[in-house]
Amino acid sequence: SGFVIPWSLSKPSAHTLKNFATKRFFRLYPAYWFSIIISLIAFIGFGPLHYLHIDSLSQVLVNFTMIHKYLGVGSVIDAYWTLHLELVFYFICASLFYFQLLNDRFSIYLILFFLMITIIFSFIRYQYAIKIPIVMPLGLAVMFYGSLIRSWLIGNNHKLKSTVVAVTLLFFIALFIAQKMYYLDSWVKWYLTYIVAFGLFFLLISICKLHGSVYVYLGRISYSLYLLHPVVISLLLFFWWEEEFSLVSLISFCTLALVFSIIAASFSYHFIEKPSLVFGRKFKF
Repeated sequence: SGFVIPWSLSKPSAHTLKNFATKRFFRLYPAYWFSIIISLIAFIGFGPLHYLHIDSLSQVLVNFTMIHKYLGVGSVIDAYWTLHLELVFYFICASLFYFQLLNDRFSIYLILFFLMITIIFSFIRYQYAIKIPIVMPLGLAVMFYGSLIRSWLIGNNHKLKSTVVAVTLLFFIALFIAQKMYYLDSWVKWYLTYIVAFGLFFLLISICKLHGSVYVYLGRISYSLYLLHPVVISLLLFFWWEEEFSLVSLISFCTLALVFSIIAASFSYHFIEKPSLVFGRKFKF
């Protein structure tokens, strides 16, 4: 999102924010609602499942707002937590656009600010055992970092190269400090995960760019894939015939999960996402 969303606001007009809100709504909500409905059907048919958490009808209904976490209601699907971060990022980007602050310089300030908040939250947990989630400030720092990377690589702003290098170093230093305090003995796996993720990201946007039709298609269905893969995995776990995975069964399970997730995501994209986006264009100003 950091790589894409600020860029979508780069052409100012009288109706930019209205069109941005409309497009984001029809991009996110219909497929999201579909995933909730599928989860509810799976729950009714098979009972409690591994990655699905349905406690009551009221919980399901509040989930339809996508701001349920801020209302103190649990997610139907664990993976929805990233959408709460997504909505906050959209709001910040729209606000920055409105006040004409959506630029590289202010993105750098925001990266440093959110990293500082991450470290402060981690220190509070470490020192006072108060569990304040760091996912929001850290996630926002990552998103604005993505915006900076796009300006450098795709926006051809070569002057940003030294700044990007410096910000990258600061990011991983701050990440080390924060995760060491926040996750204590388990910080290594979290830190290595970020390093691998960032490394793959740089690799795929600079050296090994994926232009093939298969990769493009997977990109198109990626949102539905994100929404529906927990449902697919939960159902597979329900029907799986082994309590413990051997190497062969683990490979088989992962392969089936991938295949069925892509099938489910393709259905959602072609019959929910794509028609919703087309319908949403009718409301373009």
